[in-house]
Amino acid sequence: MATKQEVRWSPIENRFVTWTFDTLCLYDSKPIADCHQNAIRISNRHGAELIGNVNIQNNLKCVDIHPKCDNNDLLFALGLSNGTIKLATFSQLDWEPKPTPAKELVPKNPRQCNTVVFNPVENNLLASGLDKYKPDNCIAIWDINHISNANNAARFDPKATPPADLPKPLWEYGQSEHCVSIRDAKRNYLQASRGQQIIKLDFRK
Repeated sequence: MATKQEVRWSPIENRFVTWTFDTLCLYDSKPIADCHQNAIRISNRHGAELIGNVNIQNNLKCVDIHPKCDNNDLLFALGLSNGTIKLATFSQLDWEPKPTPAKELVPKNPRQCNTVVFNPVENNLLASGLDKYKPDNCIAIWDINHISNANNAARFDPKATPPADLPKPLWEYGQSEHCVSIRDAKRNYLQASRGQQIIKLDFRK
């Protein structure tokens, strides 16, 4: 069975990522003359060298990259099939387990995470969109600056009830609805749901 592959440029010049349901890869694009023999040709003049790849558990469904990078390392938001959002730099993912584990955002009711988006202006805000679950909302806006490592050290167990001290979203919307895509500008969000419906949400105070 064919595996769908997604691709996205990163904030670091000439670097991009690709991912499937279980693998995340980081590449460096450069002139073919400067590439090694195993590089992938991406145009007549440029190739891509693999910097690193990591295996992702729990079926990777969506990815976004923080607009800013620290020490040439990328911060990823990884949306998983159980609804958990994993926040980690590529170096953390590449060398797990590490003394400082990746941070995780856990939904109240496990179901697939379809989209994750960092706010392009307020970079500490992260929006997520989930499958429909009747007693719960499908959209959550998180502040990643208010997440402690202690609250996120444990892996998410879909059979267990999340602890009361897990991070909670700043805002939620869409009870008993389904979100397949979300895009934002400042605190204006566009939600796309099933049935060709698009909803504009304004979380500005």
